[in-house]
Order: sequence, then C-alpha cells, then structure tokens
Amino acid sequence: MITEFQRLSQASLLEHIDTVGAVKFTIRNIVCYGTRNELSETERLEVGAICTDAVATLLMPLMAFIPALRVGEKVVIYGTPGVKGETLRIGAIMQDQLAISLTLQNIQK
Repeated sequence: MITEFQRLSQASLLEHIDTVGAVKFTIRNIVCYGTRNELSETERLEVGAICTDAVATLLMPLMAFIPALRVGEKVVIYGTPGVKGETLRIGAIMQDQLAISLTLQNIQK
C-alpha cells in the first residue's frame, strides 16, 4: 500500500526529472527515464585495465525488475543533440522505496 508521503515523494521525483531534463535509457530492453550526473573521470585499476566510473541517478519510482538488477548488466543511454549515446555497465546499485541509484562504469576502456 502506498502512503501519502510516498505518493508526494514520487510526484516530486517525477517533477525533478521533468525540470532537469530526462535522460532516456534502456535496461534489458526496457525503456526508462531518469537523470544522470556528469562523468566523474575517477579512474581505478581493475584486473588488466583502467576503469573510468560515471555516476548516474536513475529515478524509477516503485519500478521493480524481476529478477533484480545485477552488477555488470548493461545500460544503454540514448544520445541527445550534442551528446552521443553510450553503453555503460552497472558497477554498484543502491535502492530505496522511491528510486534506484546506479554507479555506471564505462565498458569501452
């Protein structure tokens, strides 16, 4: 059952997405919308490679993925005028009752 607080929080998240400008992306061929932060350019060593992390906050109120999202899955972000599309992989997942926050890693490097 959804509480009044959750309903208002969901509306606030959706308003934020509309105000900031939604980013269109797919996970498992499911089209989603959310907001995305800039590439962090933080590099770390991974076995045999340097991995550049990008942080994306993908706001999907009460959206459930079955089975649950897993680290390593691909996220395809659509291009927009002046910004090319890209495929990233999930490096970390944080989820609460209102949103999913994913740390995305550049798999091209």
